[in-house]
This record gives sequence, structure tokens and C-alpha cells, in this order.
Amino acid sequence: MRLKLLANTSIKSNFLIIISHSARALSESAFRAGWNVISVDGFADTDTLESCYECWCLPLNAGEFVKSHLETCIAKLQQRYPQAKVVLGAGAENLVSDIEKFPSWQLCANSSKITNQLRDPNIFFEALRELQVEYPTVQFGEKPESGEWLYKLTDSCGGMGVSREYIDNSQGYWQQEIPGAAISVLCVSDGQVAKCLGVNQQYSISDFGTYPYIYQGVLANTEVGFIIIEKAIGYIDKIINNFNLKGVFSIDMVSVERVGEQKLYVLEINPR
Repeated sequence: MRLKLLANTSIKSNFLIIISHSARALSESAFRAGWNVISVDGFADTDTLESCYECWCLPLNAGEFVKSHLETCIAKLQQRYPQAKVVLGAGAENLVSDIEKFPSWQLCANSSKITNQLRDPNIFFEALRELQVEYPTVQFGEKPESGEWLYKLTDSCGGMGVSREYIDNSQGYWQQEIPGAAISVLCVSDGQVAKCLGVNQQYSISDFGTYPYIYQGVLANTEVGFIIIEKAIGYIDKIINNFNLKGVFSIDMVSVERVGEQKLYVLEINPR
């Protein structure tokens, strides 16, 4: 943990708590906007520290926060900053219910009801089916006997929960593997209208044992064809209106070019 004063101390009560596996980008953005940033992440690198009023570095185990450390951290921060606003970044989406337990905190995100619907594969993919949004076939229970399938945990990030084999003692589902270009569309929404902030092409480490999609990095603001952009915007409009999705979110998709047509499949959505 590191505590330091900011150069701009005119807004002492303007505290923003950011919890994410890596809080650097969000912390830098919030600092530039004038917030007193309290970051909680697994790295506390130099760039993050430079943007923060206070920085907590918590250990990550297999890409996840250690629950006991995180609970202790949240309890102490609630005592120290009872009127703070809270932003949840990548790897912390499942903490919405925990933050809602503190009514004096203002969660800058979707409610736990909306977040749980988006992260529940039964609800999410059924909604996509009704909205006529294309997605790879999913199956619950036993692995299908034919075809290429991926087992996906319902709560993970960075490709740590995507395997070609069943992951023991876990909650997940099987999703058909469709070869293509993995893209992520970053958006911000007021619940009715979404604005696309950029399209990123995702890269993964393909030879990481049974985990073929470990996050390696992205190519920001990659160029994609007009048809794919048009399809993506159409899908996003349907999804935000159905779920009343607000704030910043990303939607992961696979773009497939075939002779005479371009297909786009929704994989998942990451509400922030």
C-alpha cells in the first residue's frame, strides 16, 4: 500500500475507488479528470502509483483476487472513505453485489441485477436468440460428441477460464469454437443509446496447454469492414435496450469472412 498527496488537493472529498486486475488505465484517466484515485489491483506499477492518492496491491492467484485479502481491503476502504464512488474494472465485475452492501458508496456501474443477467449464460444467450443476434452454439452439461468446443467458466477474464477440456469443480458451459478474427468493441451507453469508442483486435497465446485463448494483447482501433461495423452496432443497440445496459462495457465477438458473406458472432459482454 502506498499513500501520497496529489498536487491538486482542492477536492479532498472527491474520492474514486477503482478495483481491477490492472487499474493503470482507469486510474490515469480518472486522475486527468480531477479525481482523488484510490486504486486496488494486482500490480501497483509505477505509472499507476503516479496517478493515485492511495494504491493497494493485492495478490492474484491464477488470475483472480484472493478473496480474504480483497474482503479485508474493501472493509478498510469503506471505513476510510465512506462517501466514495466506486468503479469496477476488468476482473472485478463480480464484485457488484459486494459493493452494493455499502449504501454510502456510489457504484458507478450497472446494478447487480443487470450484471448477473449479462453474466448468466442461460439468460444471456436466450436473450440473444430472441433478439436474433448470432452467437456460437452453446450447450450445458456434457461435452458434445462431435465438433470443436470450448469449455468456458461463467466468471473469469483474460482467457483463464476458456479451455478445450472440462475444468473440474467449476460452473461453466460448452461453446462451439468458430475460427475467425477475435475483436472487442468498446462502448459507453446511457441505457438507450450506445457510442462506440473503438474496435480492438485481440491476440492470444495459442500454445498454453488446454487453454488456447490466454490474453496476449490487443491492437487498438483496428480497421474492420463496414459490414462488420454495421452488424456490430445493430447487435449492440439490441443488447443495451434489452438489458438497459449503462456505462462503459466491451463486447467480444468473432468476425468470420466466407465466400460471399461476412458473419459476426457475439461471444460475451463485459460490463464495467
